[in-house]
Amino acid sequence: ETESLRKLARERRPDLRALELRTEAADARDDEPLLRILPSLDLQGNWRVTDQPGFTGSETDWSLVFGLNWEIYDGGMRYGERAFLEAQTRELRFEAASLARRVDREVAEALVGLRTASVAAEEAALRARIAQQNEEEVVLRFEAGLATALEQADAIAQRFEAEAEAAREAWAREIELLDLRAALGLWPTDADDEEEG
Repeated sequence: ETESLRKLARERRPDLRALELRTEAADARDDEPLLRILPSLDLQGNWRVTDQPGFTGSETDWSLVFGLNWEIYDGGMRYGERAFLEAQTRELRFEAASLARRVDREVAEALVGLRTASVAAEEAALRARIAQQNEEEVVLRFEAGLATALEQADAIAQRFEAEAEAAREAWAREIELLDLRAALGLWPTDADDEEEG
């Protein structure tokens, strides 16, 4: 389950996906400086029409220019620029790997927090049910004259405290669930319940 959630988080986290795409783009641009060693070909064309013939007697005039530019040696600039770009790409790869590990850790921590909060919420709900049963028994004993008003008040207070604790623990569980959704890259209101297994 943890591994599948980690995989889901790596696929859905927009910050991780953006960094991976930046790394891919940087990797693609690394070879650009070396491509400058190839010659470049320029082609320019002009065509002009006029209502007044010139010296040639023609009303149209056109020209076509080819240009070839080949920079064989640039002082090592293209190699230096390529080394710089490759260093930037390596840095982005390291950042993406670090963020992926952080995502894995956030998912693992959120799962542990959710499990702990779920157990605490279940125990608090059980204590609330026991306190409710105790109060009902004390009230019946009070009505039968077998318990004092102080015992009845104490049972009511214990039930109130147990129900308040159950509500707090249920709230804490929901907070942990939101933390897990955030770690998975899900919006709090998404309909997906894949992580609630």
